[in-house]
Amino acid sequence: MTKKYIKIENTEKKSFVYIDFWAMTEEDGNEIRFSTEETNRWGHVILKTDKDIDTIKKEIEEEGHFDSDNYEDDIWETDMLDICATDYNNCYNVEEETLQELAEENSDWEAHGYSNQGYRVDIHGKLKITDVTKEYE
Repeated sequence: MTKKYIKIENTEKKSFVYIDFWAMTEEDGNEIRFSTEETNRWGHVILKTDKDIDTIKKEIEEEGHFDSDNYEDDIWETDMLDICATDYNNCYNVEEETLQELAEENSDWEAHGYSNQGYRVDIHGKLKITDVTKEYE
């Protein structure tokens, strides 16, 4: 079966959320974990999938929003534009204020010794879903 490329993008500002999960184990064995949640004004995800566009639309409609966890193996590309807010969540053994200070020094978490544990994309509100296969052939 030929793969299709399906583009999913927000049509309402501030509804594209990119979440990264970070972790580090300190020398004393203390584990630190947190997530960064970036709200973007605009963005899109492109899926490379066997599913047709109508199936994708129905699945997203039933879910009520786009959740990348449901398409983990199909994500081909993610692009975000214009970050308008960053929040620190799921803080374990670290204070949010400490993370904010570190981010002001250098927002590259790997430079601070953290490793990326994965990511997730949520897109809320009205979505534009298009077949962009011809652009990728």
